Amino acid sequence: MGLRKSGSSFLLEKRKPPAPKAPPPVIQKVVQNNIVSPKIVIVDFGGTGINTAQLAPYAAAQLRQVNEQFALPPPLGYGMGVKQIRVGKPSDIQPDEWVLGLYEHPDMAGALGYHDVTASGKPVMKVFPKLDMNDGADWRVTCSHEVLETLQDPEICLCAQAPDGKFWAYEICDFVECDIYSIDGVPLSNWNTPAAFEPPQNLTGIKFDWMGLSKHPHENRPGGYGQYWTDGGWQQVFGMKARAFRRGLAKEHGRGFQRRAKSASSVAARKHHAEISEEDVTTRVSVPVVASVVVPPALVVPSPPPVVIEEMPIVETIEVAEVKRAKRRSRKSSSALPFHTKHLF
Repeated sequence: MGLRKSGSSFLLEKRKPPAPKAPPPVIQKVVQNNIVSPKIVIVDFGGTGINTAQLAPYAAAQLRQVNEQFALPPPLGYGMGVKQIRVGKPSDIQPDEWVLGLYEHPDMAGALGYHDVTASGKPVMKVFPKLDMNDGADWRVTCSHEVLETLQDPEICLCAQAPDGKFWAYEICDFVECDIYSIDGVPLSNWNTPAAFEPPQNLTGIKFDWMGLSKHPHENRPGGYGQYWTDGGWQQVFGMKARAFRRGLAKEHGRGFQRRAKSASSVAARKHHAEISEEDVTTRVSVPVVASVVVPPALVVPSPPPVVIEEMPIVETIEVAEVKRAKRRSRKSSSALPFHTKHLF
């Protein structure tokens, strides 16, 4: 309402709100690719060996997992949902849909599935059901894993700093990837709640994962694994009873290493050294230091004293000068850290 004076009286008049201005094209693109409630299409690209009759029930169960559980506000969930999850064909993929593709042949060694972004910046998920079958796993659990992680961190650039100075990759299903529960008879992946990465001061009654199995933040459940950045390098820590394909990642340098090193093609020489035994597997990759990703002295966190981590006998240490997250974040932030720090506490 506005006041308009007429003689000795005042008249109330309605004013039309200004017409909203369309955001610039660049902003429109960012909003389209990172909208809180995206549309997801599940596409079987053939040769996967799955029972196609399972696709529709999986899509319905995945929709429920996201919108009824994952979309709960913190600390129980992440407060984001999806507009739709449908089963489609390669020929009917819409421009505004995120693709969850099922493929016959993997394009990344050692990965049952992974999530990434396309050249245009749109999130994409890939799952390889035949590898799941060979590993005794279910492709629907892997799909659930990738969908939830993509929703939480579509740009694959978030980390959370722990009190000991480690920056943990914000991958919400890796710690608990072998814990499974069902919705309407469809097996789905367990997932960590925000408290696993951003624990509140009062932990009374807090759940660190949806199934309530984890006892503390950053806990590696049996069969799970985690990645953290410390002292200029990425390290992978595996829980007890690591799955066979996970143990093989030490030889392949792991899914996390391949994803981060994918864009580091400018590094000409790499030195590999691996020491492998039945009880401990350690792989170190040394790369020439690049000034653009060196942590400045003010941000260097002193190395914590050696800590014995219970039930985590397999460790993979990775040091990479140019990592994929560094390239993505360097365009958006002046920080020298090769990722975005979600919270410091």
